[in-house]
This record gives sequence, structure tokens and C-alpha cells, in this order.
Amino acid sequence: MGLINRYLLRAHIGPFILGASTVVFLFLFQFVLKHLGKFLGKGIDPSLILWLIANVAPAFIMFGVPMGVLFATIFAFGSMSANYEIIIIKSGGSSLLRMMRPFILIGTILSLFMFWFNDVVLPESNHEQKVLLNDITRKKPTFGLDKGQFSTAIDQFTVLARNIDSISGEMYGVTIYDNSKPRRRNIVNADTGTIKFNENTATMVMDMKSGEIVQLLDQNLRGVKKIEFDRYTLQMRDAGFKLERSDDQSRSQREMNIATMNAEVEKSRELRKISERRSDAAIEKHLKYITCEAFPEKINTIYAGNLATRTVSAGNPIVINRATDPQSGALIAAENRLAILKSVLYSDYQMIKHQILEEKSLKVEIHKKYALPFACLVFVFVGCPLGVRTRGGNFGVSALISLGFYILYWACLIGGEKLADRGLLSPFLAMWMGNIIVGVLGIFLTLKVNNENLNFGRSLKKLFAKK
Repeated sequence: MGLINRYLLRAHIGPFILGASTVVFLFLFQFVLKHLGKFLGKGIDPSLILWLIANVAPAFIMFGVPMGVLFATIFAFGSMSANYEIIIIKSGGSSLLRMMRPFILIGTILSLFMFWFNDVVLPESNHEQKVLLNDITRKKPTFGLDKGQFSTAIDQFTVLARNIDSISGEMYGVTIYDNSKPRRRNIVNADTGTIKFNENTATMVMDMKSGEIVQLLDQNLRGVKKIEFDRYTLQMRDAGFKLERSDDQSRSQREMNIATMNAEVEKSRELRKISERRSDAAIEKHLKYITCEAFPEKINTIYAGNLATRTVSAGNPIVINRATDPQSGALIAAENRLAILKSVLYSDYQMIKHQILEEKSLKVEIHKKYALPFACLVFVFVGCPLGVRTRGGNFGVSALISLGFYILYWACLIGGEKLADRGLLSPFLAMWMGNIIVGVLGIFLTLKVNNENLNFGRSLKKLFAKK
């Protein structure tokens, strides 16, 4: 590696670390601020909170590394351009593309590393994060409560808190649906309430003040009992509320690697084919029946008056006397079969539609795992020429330019995902649209800056005049 290449690489290391760590820190800071009220005052072990944050961080690293590449290239090349170092290097016979070679190589290596990171590390961290949040929610029910929303975090109970004090855990305007007793259902309304967990006895204690209990003594509501109270304590004994690390095997799309998602795509495709074959078979079967291949009666005349007085129900077949009215009976039977066929086809249509959407959603996630890492290489072709042209050799200018291009890339990514989910854009184009747009712009800028004719004599004269 030449002296110039080593110098260029050293100039990029600091800005890359600064740019990537700044993005990760800002995302983590936002996450902590958003959930700080839920963590504080809940008796949660600080080590669990740190472990949760550690499992949240990989999702932010996925976006921080490409941003770090963009910021580093703009900052370093802009600083060298502002100090006329680019002009001096080019006057020695070098070119922008030659100076970019080590960064193209590093961008390729970072893209491969981030692909491995997104496919191996990120799904596991997302899964660990989900399991840990579920564990904390089971132990600290108020952690999983949002004001004004029903929560089923506690087994056999549905809790609605209209307002929650995140520090003290006090709930206001509480409604609790108690479904723990099969023959009696209690609805508890209280002005205030708290939920606490006793570690020693494994008892969940729900303490409510100033309210009423409505007891439904049977499912038919034939017996209703109303009780008013100043204080009411409801206890539940269940060792499952202890915070023991669960082993949840169910995974969402963001918790799967590419191989697993490809398997799910094939599974969804097979289910869709089964529904399509079932629909085709149902249509063929009912057409045979309607065209009188299944029974000997031949329909030659349609009695509109008789059909108008008939009621067709797919669930309740009509009993007819074919001996006295064979033609009209055949028509009514045919209408029954059409109603059944409609129900079968609608069910299969919904199943096929669901499988198509599921397949597209999985493909979007698969292409995202390829497209996001590739941004590390794309941003090399954007940042280097932009730094030379803008001479943005300071933090503010470099950060502003980087933010603008990153917003453009992010808008393409989010917009493409929304369009793909609605079936308006293919998953490939939806996820690669940002790379294509920014990449084409980057290649254009690189070629333009690389091929432009600089007046080195005038530039050098300005440089020595400054000195």
C-alpha cells in the first residue's frame, strides 16, 4: 500500500467512527428516553436493562455504519480539498478514481460484513429483545400497559388504565375484566389501582380503591350482582410470573435469517397453490353439477315465478320433490350449489390473497438484508466526489450533506417498502430503489469530478500565495 493510500485511510478512520457512533448514540438515546419511564421505579435489575439496550443496538448499527461511510468520505475528501491536498495529489499524476480504490475495497468489505451482521447477528438480537421484553412484562405488568389501551399481559385478565403514572406505577380510571372463574365473570371499575408482584409468594396483587364490582353469575346474564367498595384487593397465584428467561421459539420476519425466510416463502407458495387447486376443483365439480352431468334431470324451461318465491341457503339445503317438480327443483338445487361454490371460492380467495401478501412481505425483508449493506459501497461513490466539490472539510457541512443524502436514501427505502406491501411495486425494486437512485447519482459525480480539467498551475499559485 502506497504512502498516499495510507494517508487517505488514516484521514477516514476518525470521521467514520465519529459518524457511525453518533448515529447509533442518537438512536439509542431516543430509545432510552422513550422507554425510560417504563424502566424506572419498576424494580427491574439494571443488568437486564443494559442487556436489553445491548440487544437493541444492532438494529441501529445497521443504519449507523452506512451513515459513517458517507460522513467519513465527505469529511476527509472535503478537508483535503479545502487544504489543496487533492490538487497536489492530482498534479502528481493521480486521479480521483485511483484515490478512491482503497475506499471502494473497504466499502465492499463493509458491505459483506454488514450482510453477515444483518443475516446472523441482527435476527438473534431482535429475538432476544422480544423474549426479554415479554419476560419483563410478565413480571412487571405495568411495563406492558399503555394508557387508554386494553392489555392482556396478565393471563385471564384484561386491564384498561385510562392514565398511568410511569414513576409510581399508579393507574387511574381502571377497568379490569376477570375471566379466571369459568362460571362467574367479574368486571371491576376503580378510580385508582396498582399492580404489584410478591417475589416470595409468587403472587400478583391488584389493589384498587373507590369503585364497584359487577358480577355476571352466568353466561346468559340472568344473574347480575353489583358490589361497591372503598378498597378491593385481587390476588393471583402463578409461578409463571417469576422472571425466568423464556425460550420463545416463535419468530417474526425481523427475527429470521434469509434461509428461514426463503423456506417461509416456499411454504407460503405451496399453501397458495393448494388453495388454487382446491378452487379449480370446486369450480369443475360444481360446473358438472350445474350442467346436469351429476343427475339425469335436464333443464329446458326456467320458471321465474317459482324461483322468485324460493329461498336458497348454502348452510341449509332445501328439500324438494323432484317427482312433482323436477325442473324447478333442479334449478333450486343448482342455486344452492352456486351459493356453496361462492362461499368456497371466497374463502380460498382470502387465503390466496393472504399468502401473496405474506410472500411479498418476506421478499421485502430478504431484499432489505441485501440492499442495506450494499449502501456502504454506494455511499463511497457519493461521498468522495461530493467532498471534493463542496470542500466541506468541517463537521457541520459534512454532517448536513450526509444527512441530506441519508434522508433521500431513507425516504426511498421506507416509501418502497410501503408500496411493496400494497402490491404496487416489486420487492426487488422497492428495496433497491434507494441504492439505484443514489448510486447513479454517485457514479455521475465521480466521473464528472474525475474527468474535469483542473488548472493546476492556477491552483498551485493560489496555494503558495496563501503561504
